[in-house]
Amino acid sequence: MRRIILYIFLLCVNTVVYSQLSFTFIPEIYGRSADGLGSFQVLNRGVSKMPGRIVIVVTAIRTQSVVLTVTTPEYSFNPGINNFPRTVFSRSLFNFSTSNYGAIVSQTRNFPPAEYSFCFRYIPTDKSLFNEQEDCFDGEVQPLVPIALLDPEHLDTLCEKKTLTQLAASGAL
Repeated sequence: MRRIILYIFLLCVNTVVYSQLSFTFIPEIYGRSADGLGSFQVLNRGVSKMPGRIVIVVTAIRTQSVVLTVTTPEYSFNPGINNFPRTVFSRSLFNFSTSNYGAIVSQTRNFPPAEYSFCFRYIPTDKSLFNEQEDCFDGEVQPLVPIALLDPEHLDTLCEKKTLTQLAASGAL
């Protein structure tokens, strides 16, 4: 009888609280720049605060190379939906890769047109209470203006050729 009570007691004492955390991120809108990576939401489905840090890894899909790794300072996520604070994100550590994509992003803070994978990983402060969680989002960064509108295709001819005087008269200049 003592063993049964001891087992029940040990079972109650060693109960670990596991909570689930998930991320919401729209890569087509916020994945254009390094600063836009801070525009994400965290859903804490648990009943207690979850302290930890977020590591964001951006990978170019075509080359399978890491472009940028962002490590945020520690932050506590309340139960429910949390918008990640901009002030906390601005104190994050940005680690740019030495690849061509990484060099462009480190200089301009904007991602060049390509397909990327944006992975958000929660790393808990106390790993005995909470599990690591990771959500990845794939998105394509495209130029704001389609390149086809800037220049005609090679050997293309324009149907309506107008002189400069005609363009000035129509108000197109």
